[in-house]
Amino acid sequence: MPYRARASVCDGGRSRLGPRGRIVTLDYNHFGIDGPITEVLPSAYLNHWFSLGWNIIEVDGQNVRELAYAYRLAADGFGGEKPTVVICHTTKGLVYGKIENSADSHGALLPHPEYVAAMHKLGFPIPGVKGDVAADIRVVVAVLGEGEVAYLLERMKTALAGRPLVDYRKIERPAELPPELVFKGGDSVAIRKATEAWFAWAMKQTAFFIMLAAHDGPETGEDGPTHHGLFWMSLYTAYPGIKVYKPLDANEAVEMLFLAAQRGEPVAFSCTRPGTPVLKRGDGVPEARFDVKIVAVTSPQLYEELRRTDPARAAAILSDEERQYVVALHNGWPGFLYPFVMPGDYRSRVFGMDRFSRSGKPDEIYRNAGFDCEGLRKKILTSGAGTNRHL
Repeated sequence: MPYRARASVCDGGRSRLGPRGRIVTLDYNHFGIDGPITEVLPSAYLNHWFSLGWNIIEVDGQNVRELAYAYRLAADGFGGEKPTVVICHTTKGLVYGKIENSADSHGALLPHPEYVAAMHKLGFPIPGVKGDVAADIRVVVAVLGEGEVAYLLERMKTALAGRPLVDYRKIERPAELPPELVFKGGDSVAIRKATEAWFAWAMKQTAFFIMLAAHDGPETGEDGPTHHGLFWMSLYTAYPGIKVYKPLDANEAVEMLFLAAQRGEPVAFSCTRPGTPVLKRGDGVPEARFDVKIVAVTSPQLYEELRRTDPARAAAILSDEERQYVVALHNGWPGFLYPFVMPGDYRSRVFGMDRFSRSGKPDEIYRNAGFDCEGLRKKILTSGAGTNRHL
């Protein structure tokens, strides 16, 4: 159980929400990811909640009427000034073929005939033609009745509160930025404040989400080592399809948020909490007594992408010849800047699995990623290291 969830249980609901404001829903299906929970719990599960003073409501977690009644009791303050946990008795992998009610149902693929049978049992008369998933999806969507569609649309209207639901990639940067998105050079402005201003403006256009690391870096030193930016960048940089942006100041944060919305890619956005000097930008460069080139890096992943799509422009920023002289400075995880100090051809000599694959057996996954014998042979022969080699 994560720290915050554990703390929520152990404080008996004594938070700013108040005890009656704390309602926990628990899926009690008796299994963990790899076996029954009784193998690791020394006592009855409900005792863990009783002993900490929580009200307990037990329901059939697959019965909507029971759930609605339980939440009404909890919302009305059932059992006095105490927090409430709704224990939902459920079946793990319900209607999931032969592995229903077992730990094996966690992430396991059903053989195609069992998948078709399971979908039919759930009330979706899919054609079940192997390889034609789109036809099955159309059947599932068609089963939604007018009542479900009307309910969903009404909830969306309430949530959007008059804002249009549009593709956020259509948000365009105004030719002249509104005053709340412009920060004076030389001022001290927290990058987090700049992102808040941008979101306040953007959310009037539509509704969407970008993940924020809002208290990142040594500037948040008083919050402890978990906030010092030493590890999370490596995590999100490794995730396929996600780019990490770390703007240098408030104005750059605004421009990069427009870029993120335009590109429509998942982004992890690093923001400092205290004030950060807003850089004075112009066409010139600061005077220096030494022959020094300074490259201010906001996203190494964007630069690597530029090297693939526009090599000449990327080389104008930092050429392969200049790499031997690079000294990389980053107030966080050093690996963030590794792409600037490694040899220019490193991409052609480093292979790994950096794209999500479909589920399958190990040999299928390796073959799909080109990590079977033939795939490895091709990678080596097409790399710089494999030139003039016979395999």
